[in-house]
Amino acid sequence: MKKERDINIELLRIMAMFLVLAYHSNISIGQISVAELNKDFSGATIRLLTNVLCSICVNIFVIISGWYGLNYSNKKLGGLFFQVFFWCGLSAFIYILTGNDFTYKKIVSIFGLDGQLWFVLSYTILLAISPILNYYASTATKEEFRKTLIIFFALQTLFGWGMKIGYFADGYSPLSFIGLYLLAKYIHKFPNKYTTLHPINDITIYLITSIITTATIILIATTLGEFVERLSMYISPLIIISALYFVLFFTKINITKGGKTIFYLSESAFAVYLFHDNIFLAGYFRQTVRYIYENYGSISLIAALILLFLLIATIDKTRIFLWETITNKTNHQPLPDNKT
Repeated sequence: MKKERDINIELLRIMAMFLVLAYHSNISIGQISVAELNKDFSGATIRLLTNVLCSICVNIFVIISGWYGLNYSNKKLGGLFFQVFFWCGLSAFIYILTGNDFTYKKIVSIFGLDGQLWFVLSYTILLAISPILNYYASTATKEEFRKTLIIFFALQTLFGWGMKIGYFADGYSPLSFIGLYLLAKYIHKFPNKYTTLHPINDITIYLITSIITTATIILIATTLGEFVERLSMYISPLIIISALYFVLFFTKINITKGGKTIFYLSESAFAVYLFHDNIFLAGYFRQTVRYIYENYGSISLIAALILLFLLIATIDKTRIFLWETITNKTNHQPLPDNKT
């Protein structure tokens, strides 16, 4: 079991994955239009705010990785690929059982190589180069580190967010992951008065930046429709700030109860993403979300998402058992006999 001091971060992983579910659900229900704002202002505003509040989900995972640091190993990489193969393979099996045709072109989807699970590739690249990033973070002076981050985020904000040049891919690229990873490393290594606030201040900043983003979207929706989407992108400056202070809040709180349940769910959080958003089942997920929302309302949808999380976490124990069995057998194999 993980150390008790990590319970708060494991809870954060669960929260972040639930935000992913909520974010994808909100998108599945449909984009908010100007007509909807005019017809049902309060309802549309709540949905917009929900979308913004959840837009920090991906950034949270990358910031956590930077805060504690990734340590590349073949076993860790193998475990990641095995998890992808397990859940995409299970999804493909369900896909076939429901009467869908399975083509050879979809074989690559079992390995998460079709682009749908974009996070897997970006995170794999981040993991692969983490030793280089860790070395820089450990050797750079505060001034060098600070200048690097200022230049990076200035370029990303100007060209990636403002001009939408493809290198940063709206925050989906390994390049954006590198920036967030180093940002977390810097803040952890060189804390200052802005990052050592009281936890209440951290969560307040998260809420205020989210409200500002939502209000800005509403104000400019009728004149700058294309730019509205950029305000809730992963590389939006306000979204990055929101994600950072959300993480800082969880690094400072002290959770002493519920450790078993938290660890049980957190070790399977990534499986929730792999199952509901792969190419085989993403369409079913979107259809089911719309059906529940339109016929039973938002409370029922939240309950359904919680049940989905619990179900996947339970099934994922099989994957964990299989991987531990494989790695234990590998680790305990006898050395080859050198006799001829």
